[in-house]
Amino acid sequence: MPGKSRTVALLVVAEILAMSLWFVSSSIQGELSIALDATPWQQAALAAAVQAGFVLGAVAMAVLGLADSLDPRRVLACSALIAAVCNAALLLPVSAEVAIGLRALT
Repeated sequence: MPGKSRTVALLVVAEILAMSLWFVSSSIQGELSIALDATPWQQAALAAAVQAGFVLGAVAMAVLGLADSLDPRRVLACSALIAAVCNAALLLPVSAEVAIGLRALT
């Protein structure tokens, strides 16, 4: 059982860290909007982009059957890595449109 408990604990931590990329958008929305000099429409798009990207990504993964054809651990790891890179790219000087795209990819 110790091995199973350790595995479950590691999975929980990995999931929390991966999901933090989604939830962080609420906490940085104001600063990001100011830094990007975003219009009200762009601010709304920044807020909705992560959710829209999540839905589109989930549908694409389901249609392609990725969770059934690939190792789910690798799917989670690759997805989290891509999301982290897209989120980190927001530290670069980007336009509001690019930031919206990065948040959707996150």
